[in-house]
Amino acid sequence: MIQKFKRFFSLVEEAEEKKNHNEDFGVAYETATAMHTHNMTGARKNNDPEYLKKIAEIQKKGQEAHNRLPQHLQQRAMEAAKNSAETYIQSLQNNHKINPDDVHEVHHTSKGIDDHVGEKTDRIQNPHDILVKTKGGKMHGASLKATQGTLSNNGIGTVDQMSKEHGLNTDFGGIWKSHMKKAGLEGKSKADIKAVRDDPKIKEINNQAKAAAAQHHVEKFNSADLETQRKHLKYIMKSEKPAVPYDYVNGEKKKSIPSHQLPHAVSIEKGTKFTAKAEKGSNLVKLYDHEGKHLATVEHRPTHGAFAGIQVNTKIGSGK
Repeated sequence: MIQKFKRFFSLVEEAEEKKNHNEDFGVAYETATAMHTHNMTGARKNNDPEYLKKIAEIQKKGQEAHNRLPQHLQQRAMEAAKNSAETYIQSLQNNHKINPDDVHEVHHTSKGIDDHVGEKTDRIQNPHDILVKTKGGKMHGASLKATQGTLSNNGIGTVDQMSKEHGLNTDFGGIWKSHMKKAGLEGKSKADIKAVRDDPKIKEINNQAKAAAAQHHVEKFNSADLETQRKHLKYIMKSEKPAVPYDYVNGEKKKSIPSHQLPHAVSIEKGTKFTAKAEKGSNLVKLYDHEGKHLATVEHRPTHGAFAGIQVNTKIGSGK
């Protein structure tokens, strides 16, 4: 019994640590990767005052985030950053014919690449965390993952809007609204919802909403035609054509793969049939291609307790 209690409190501490350090870990990892890429390419010789000012800002922001992390997360972030930079630079040369010595600038672009391309871009389809530029003006980027992570987080309003454009016509907003009404939360403020989010009755209705959203997703997806399914998959799995080419970089696995060569991206292009499945009562939707390969898992869930911060969260599938 004592061991069970110890394990319980250990899990609580791990969850609290993850919640408190996720953002700082991400910033520390991304900025360290940018700095390694700067130092390992021709960008280190760039003495333009404006560029050096930006590099100093990246370094300062990263160091501040790094200092807020416990030692074991500091080490993990630094190891992942070094691996990511090394594999990305190899890919620049091997896959994109960009000589590392020709890289003139490295930017941290976690807030978007609009300024670099000169127009507004869809952040979902342009998930660049760093961007490199050559003296000749060629640009390339990387979507950085310290570990195998989430492909996309989308609010239900965004997914509903895009699904209408694609012809899928989901109504996740309506499903969650009806369950909020059932829970007596319709029209309530965020503070009011937060005050009751741990109420067992509220949590149960929240679970019902998650499962209903998942079943709705399955029904809409499976009844759509092939091209509508393809458009939907490309959107939630970030496989539409980006404004600037990028690699999907995984520091843990030491891999840097051009986004269009990712197995799921290839399957979406070549697939002749796609299927969605969800177990009864589950909020997880698994998406498969015509060969039965698991392309993605979509989770319908709130992010801040019952009925707060509702998202459609997509992760890469097993590929099996």
